[in-house]
Amino acid sequence: MGISTATQAGTETDRRAELVALAGGLADRFAGRAAEHDRANTFP
Repeated sequence: MGISTATQAGTETDRRAELVALAGGLADRFAGRAAEHDRANTFP
């Protein structure tokens, strides 16, 4: 017996929420250094 469509959709939604939260945290980390790299014309 396979996973129901509702359960699968819920799992995908949960995973998307995790990825959005991860991306938000990474964006916060990168934003702190971005201006410095822009001024120095460097790539981390």
